[in-house]
Amino acid sequence: MNRPIRQTLPAALLCTAVLGSTALMTSCSNGAATSRPVEPVAGLIASRSGSAAAPCYFVILRPGAEGESWTQERIDGPTGPAQLWLGELEDGTTVWRSIDPAVAPIDTPLKLVAERDGWSVEPWEGITLEDVTWQTKKDFKTGEDGPNLKDYELRSGNAMHKAMWFEPAFGEPGILTISGNAPMLKIWRKDGTSWKSEVLWTEVVGDDEQRLRDIEVGDVDGDGQDELVIVTHNRGGVYVLEQTEGGMVATRVASTDEPIFVHEVEIGQADDDPALEFFTTPSEPNMFNGEDQAGRIDRFDYVDGQYVQSVVEDDPASHAKEILAVDMDGDGRVEIYAALEAKELRRDFTSDYPGYLNSYTFDASGKVTRAQVMDLKGAMCRFLDVGDIDGDGKQQIVAATSRDGIYSFDRDGAGEWTRRKVAGGFRSSGFEHAMVLADIDGDGIEEVIAGSDTELQVQAFAWEAERSRWIPRKLCDVTDGLYLTWNIMPLPAGH
Repeated sequence: MNRPIRQTLPAALLCTAVLGSTALMTSCSNGAATSRPVEPVAGLIASRSGSAAAPCYFVILRPGAEGESWTQERIDGPTGPAQLWLGELEDGTTVWRSIDPAVAPIDTPLKLVAERDGWSVEPWEGITLEDVTWQTKKDFKTGEDGPNLKDYELRSGNAMHKAMWFEPAFGEPGILTISGNAPMLKIWRKDGTSWKSEVLWTEVVGDDEQRLRDIEVGDVDGDGQDELVIVTHNRGGVYVLEQTEGGMVATRVASTDEPIFVHEVEIGQADDDPALEFFTTPSEPNMFNGEDQAGRIDRFDYVDGQYVQSVVEDDPASHAKEILAVDMDGDGRVEIYAALEAKELRRDFTSDYPGYLNSYTFDASGKVTRAQVMDLKGAMCRFLDVGDIDGDGKQQIVAATSRDGIYSFDRDGAGEWTRRKVAGGFRSSGFEHAMVLADIDGDGIEEVIAGSDTELQVQAFAWEAERSRWIPRKLCDVTDGLYLTWNIMPLPAGH
């Protein structure tokens, strides 16, 4: 889910303001979710990867002159490539080995070390090459087995999973980014004509995979100041970062020894205490081989100085990589909406079964009621957002499937849902198919913005009332060697 930095909001009995994608959403006691006018944005921030062997980067998109494409400003991280051979000790501990003496000696086992301004590789004292089982992988071209190699970018990461505007409690605002392989939380600020980054936090969060996968901001301990909640790969790590004058202070609230990937975190008010709750999506690793992939949705409440974990959903046959916390039923508490992936998902991201949009509603005691909203018309969906995309004054949930189209889901006052197609899969698609809602033309209605990676475009889908449909508009072509758009976020007006 994409959303700007949220504010802390008190609970109310009849009408509670809940932060949506680009606007405050007001959920009232009549069961309808309505929105107040949204503000136009200055542009968009797209987080991208070129390849696993190159630093990740983000792109700032701004409106061009009338009739012209949007401008694109690309900001690359510093480079520090390391292609390493993966191995394991008898107890399963991951060990690395260099194949390039310019990176590290090739005759000694290595370990990855997290440092303040980036990562490094260092000799692993006390073990030898013979103590390690070095993994092999079949070469697709030759058919022969060779070293199982993995690419890392030790100073920037090679996957920028999110980039968003951030106003910290201490220090100047900038663009906040999270990366993988290596995992770093950075803030970028413009100094004249160039951008400079500062590492705010880094940590060993996995083994062969070291990824900060998602981040949200909100007051999750009820102290009146926002925390940062980060989820990671591949040891199921969930971290809460407290902002202090001396820097970020991290508390690990969940982890496991198993290879568990947490793709998503959402924050929302699910009860009546001052602290917001947060929700995460731990699951087994991607397989795409027709086997079912299990996963959970977890909830965390701040109770007596600690984050208490409980299970919202535990599904042995499916999982969600995308959830949305929003109050659509007007009871003053958020529900969780989850895009559950299809069973038996294949390598081409198709299945003989659809994925489903499910809802999870909480009563005053925290009891969960589960319901299936309807199918997603696609096997895989990694982006949900909420906003008024047709100008009717009500909120819609919008889902971007990987290859089967973008759909909106409307809930009426009686709790009945309807689904409408925003765009067909032939028009816009991609593995992640990053999507956000934002008012880019200033008409007070949010457009559906999509990173159409298959089409190598960024597109906007705007409501046309006369034809009762969403009309596509190409904002720009993508010509920067794109491998993947991980996320798109609005850049607030004035920046």
